[in-house]
Amino acid sequence: MKVLQTFLGKKMIMTRIWIIFLLVLVMGAAHLAYAGSISYTPSSPNVEQDVVFTLLPSGKPSTVNWDFGDGATAVGGLVVNHKYLSQGTYTVRATYGGLAAPFVTDTTAITIKENRRIEYTPSNPRINKPITFKAVNFLSSQVQWDFGDGTVISSGFHTAGAITQTHTYTNSGVYTVRVRDFGGASVVAITTTLTVTDAASITFQPAQPRVGEQVTFTAANFFSNTLIRWDFGDGMVQNDNSPPVITHTFNHQGTFMVHAYDGGGTVLTASLTILIYPLATITFSPSDPRPGETVSFVANNFFSNTLIRWDFGDGTIENDSSPPAVSHSFSNPGVYTIRAYDGGGATITAAALMSVLPPRVISHSPQNPRYGEMVVFSAVNFLSASILWDFGDGTPPFQGGSQANHVYQNDGFYTVTASDFRNGGPIPVTKQIGIVPQRGPRAPFSIS
Repeated sequence: MKVLQTFLGKKMIMTRIWIIFLLVLVMGAAHLAYAGSISYTPSSPNVEQDVVFTLLPSGKPSTVNWDFGDGATAVGGLVVNHKYLSQGTYTVRATYGGLAAPFVTDTTAITIKENRRIEYTPSNPRINKPITFKAVNFLSSQVQWDFGDGTVISSGFHTAGAITQTHTYTNSGVYTVRVRDFGGASVVAITTTLTVTDAASITFQPAQPRVGEQVTFTAANFFSNTLIRWDFGDGMVQNDNSPPVITHTFNHQGTFMVHAYDGGGTVLTASLTILIYPLATITFSPSDPRPGETVSFVANNFFSNTLIRWDFGDGTIENDSSPPAVSHSFSNPGVYTIRAYDGGGATITAAALMSVLPPRVISHSPQNPRYGEMVVFSAVNFLSASILWDFGDGTPPFQGGSQANHVYQNDGFYTVTASDFRNGGPIPVTKQIGIVPQRGPRAPFSIS
């Protein structure tokens, strides 16, 4: 009996061993049947791009639990699609199994990149100048543009693999441009930031420059602080290595076109037209004034027609409210500097030197002549050596030199006139002379 029990016990043990062995074989075979791998296309997927995952080889269960590594899961077959909304590296898991075998999980790593980008030209955009934007490597043919200034459009055209759009900003500032794929349906916005500056310009001082006057030019809103090439339009081209300010003097009046090239490049950055006015001058008449004589001054090529301040150099300053002509007389001979200030400003606009000559006088000898006696007359400080003499006694005037002799036939008072010429006309000087009666011979000596 004990032998039988022992035999039966051993048989049951062997049976159980065989059962366990068979189960292991079945489960192992099932596991080997479910062994697989995961593939995907495209090989370098982009954010928001459809990725097709395939569990290989075929013959797998129809139901697979997918975990895409970004928090998203799906229950599907051997082939599923998924989009990633962020770039990065993700671990994808496919879990499957059946009643006859345990669940198996296959994994693979996938790297998602964001290759979409926005490009624009020029690299230093300015207001009121068109900017060309390109949406590069986008997934669809239609995108939505948001230029950050309130302008949103859904358009564009393909050029060399990119979607191109132009836009012009009317105000300077920093703008964030957003482009959404799939006609604007994309949940991911591709962005770029650009700084739009004010338009480059040129200014100059003084506002009304003259020939020979130094003009200061300033390049505003240029980018380079090491080089600006200037073309002043008068044949002078200069590279300025310490911008933005440069000076130049024009030697001729006229209108000139000034060009400035940022960074010394060949593309014109800014330009302006400048008018160079004639040199301001002072003229006066007569050119040889005498003390007490009225001199007329004219301010030539001045700008103001309401005020010119005159400094006549003799202590007299006058504000002329009806320019350009003014008159003045000088009390004494000498050399005077005449200064005129356009608009009554503090800066001298023009200056001139003027000589006031000594007064013209007629002298005679002897001092108390008698009739019948020769009188010698002299024209003193006259400009011309040719003098027109009139002795005032009815004898005809005659043209002579700076000295003239005359004999009066009667006593009395006579007006002697001597005239030199200015601007084609005579300028007379007069002197009254008394002729005394004869009283015997004049002593050849004098008593002092």
